[in-house]
Amino acid sequence: MITDQSAKSFAAWLMKDQPQLFLALAEQAGVPVVKTLGGFTDILSAIGSGVSSAVSSVGSFLTSSQGLTTLASLGSVYLTTAAQKNAVNLQLAQAKAAQAAAPIETQYNPASGAYEVLYTQSNGQKVPLTSANQSSLLRTGAASVFAQPWFPYAAIAGVGLFLFLMMRRR
Repeated sequence: MITDQSAKSFAAWLMKDQPQLFLALAEQAGVPVVKTLGGFTDILSAIGSGVSSAVSSVGSFLTSSQGLTTLASLGSVYLTTAAQKNAVNLQLAQAKAAQAAAPIETQYNPASGAYEVLYTQSNGQKVPLTSANQSSLLRTGAASVFAQPWFPYAAIAGVGLFLFLMMRRR
């Protein structure tokens, strides 16, 4: 389940790493978009609002099934390389796990003539994303349970049940 916070984190990453896809999503989410000359773009949501409002609107849109369907259809148009698709799919998995966007980006490598996904390590160094460092980004097991939005309620209910049973034993 995509939470509002993880969706906004995903939308902010899209704006930075995949701006054309973000703009297309913004238009579908009802955010007014102004395209300027030369392919450069600016996002204007309303007078006095700005980029954070657009990110918030796109994030909210992505929490709906319509938003995810739109992302899939627009992704097939705007994501032309395997690296771009992999990066977006990884970030979507992060959002669905109620986690913030992963420290990755797609970058054109002039030496190979292709896009590649780079992972920013904790020391700031950027390295190519491998299956080893990709699996470390996606939390599994107990760590993912604690990140779920329902966990605090389940914990409170568990503590309440425990206290009820302890009082009943007396």
